[in-house]
Amino acid sequence: ARYQSTYEYKKVFLTMATPHVARLIAITALYFISSGVADINDYALTYAVTAISAYSILVIKLSKAHTKTKKSKTRSIAQLLRRSWPFGVVILLNQIYFQGNIIIAGTTVSLENAGNYAIATSIMSAIYMFPSIFYQKFMLPKLYHLRLKSPEKLESIYKQHITVMLTLGSACTVITFILASWAVGIIFGEKYSHAAAILSTLSLAAPFQFMSSAASSNLISHKESKIKIKILATITAANFSVSYAAGTFYGIDAIAWVAVCSAIILQIAYSQAIRAVKNEKA
Repeated sequence: ARYQSTYEYKKVFLTMATPHVARLIAITALYFISSGVADINDYALTYAVTAISAYSILVIKLSKAHTKTKKSKTRSIAQLLRRSWPFGVVILLNQIYFQGNIIIAGTTVSLENAGNYAIATSIMSAIYMFPSIFYQKFMLPKLYHLRLKSPEKLESIYKQHITVMLTLGSACTVITFILASWAVGIIFGEKYSHAAAILSTLSLAAPFQFMSSAASSNLISHKESKIKIKILATITAANFSVSYAAGTFYGIDAIAWVAVCSAIILQIAYSQAIRAVKNEKA
């Protein structure tokens, strides 16, 4: 967040990538040193130690930087928690919203179908990483500054981004729909062939999820994050309830279609929230 606020994107990338690269190098080294016979516990220990070491180095580095530039009034941990909790809850609700249907599929249909749904969800989650990283890691500080200094320009940028996200999301839908059967067959085999059909259905939500990322990034204040919490919590609860009924009576494909409908409703809700915030300020 420190590097984001000053637009030091190379440092953002290095900070985010360092722990993952370090773990990959350490585990690869263990594999070759042990000639591929290392125990799973050895890999787990290496993974944990490398992660803790990498994050410790980053924490020490940021602490030193904070000490050197410390000019403003220090806030207590309680103050920081009171200001930041809505942002953390939004992240948690997003994870529940995306992953919860897997549990519902296992409960209402079967564990095998839950595995198929999990594969499809994992692939779509990987696709959704693009707008998520783009906005959360790179655009958020700029959007926040525009909110304070040039609201008119922010509105113009938002409209442009909605168009771009709709285009990119639609392209992802077409590509995923075409390659679903081939990709799932190559990567996971015939045992999970039905995951391709689920993936094709879930891909229809891509344009709406991409636009939701753009809309969500425009609800960035403390108050607006509380609005996002209400929207996400309501739609997540409704999604789970309808998915449970759909899975019980109609099967795994019905759960996928409910997820698509939820994505459409989420995008509409975010758009309405942005319009309401704009009218409130007018």
